[in-house]
Amino acid sequence: MIRESICSLGLALALAFVGCGGGTSSSGSCSQSSGGAVVSCTEYGAGYTASTVMASCSGGSNTYSASGCTSTGRVGRCEISATAGGVTVSTTVHYYPPSTTANVMSACMAANTGGATATFTAN
Repeated sequence: MIRESICSLGLALALAFVGCGGGTSSSGSCSQSSGGAVVSCTEYGAGYTASTVMASCSGGSNTYSASGCTSTGRVGRCEISATAGGVTVSTTVHYYPPSTTANVMSACMAANTGGATATFTAN
C-alpha cells in the first residue's frame, strides 16, 4: 500500500508539471482513511493550488483540509520534490499505523526516481 501511494504521488507530480500553476508553500492536505483511522496524509506545497488539491482529494475515504497533517501518531514522513521545465513541485506524505518506520523508509527511498528527490524522516 505504501509503495502504491508513493507511485501515485509520482504520477501526481508528473501531472502537476502539466496542469498546475505556482502554488504557495501550503496548498492544503489530503488525508486517506481506512476503517475510520487516518493511514496517510499528503501535504501539498510548491507547484500546487488549493483548488487542484481539493479536486484530487475528493471522493472515497479522502478528506481535504486547508491546514497541514498532524504529527500525532505519525511513524514517518517522506518529502518529495521534483523540477521540470523550471517548475518545482513538492509534497510531504505522512504515514500512520499500521505502517511501520521501516516500510515507510523503504518506500520513500524507492521514490528517488525519474528526477524526483525523496527524503525520509522518522517521526
